[in-house]
Amino acid sequence: MSKELINLADLNERPASLLDARVLLAACDGNGVILTKIVETLRAHLPPELLRAEACLQRQDAEALREAAHRLAGMVSAVSTAAASVASKLEDQAALGDLTEAPELIQQLDEMIRDVLVEVEHTTIEHLQRLVVPPNISTQGRAHE
Repeated sequence: MSKELINLADLNERPASLLDARVLLAACDGNGVILTKIVETLRAHLPPELLRAEACLQRQDAEALREAAHRLAGMVSAVSTAAASVASKLEDQAALGDLTEAPELIQQLDEMIRDVLVEVEHTTIEHLQRLVVPPNISTQGRAHE
């Protein structure tokens, strides 16, 4: 069994933004209408799925928790690789029937999902593009390529 555990202390030192602009731009193909649909879908489905995961943990139902964590990982992976990593870790642990870290992982995921939902609420394609290619990046060196 591999001991590649996510260090929970490291997760508390996460970056100012959990939003993965490059991944989200790819998911919406640079289309504002699709971006809006993604945000609406996340807002509608992430909170109830997180509640489902919490209920599974309360029942000590590792298989149902694994399924809920899998759905959370899939949904959040379109906007945050960091949050998806935590959800995937929760899924892996539940698949092993090991729920010892689950309360901390769910708490971390709850905080991350809340932050991500706030971040994406008013995000635009232009904002995502600026995050991917900051405006102060010089393209002068490209003339010689």
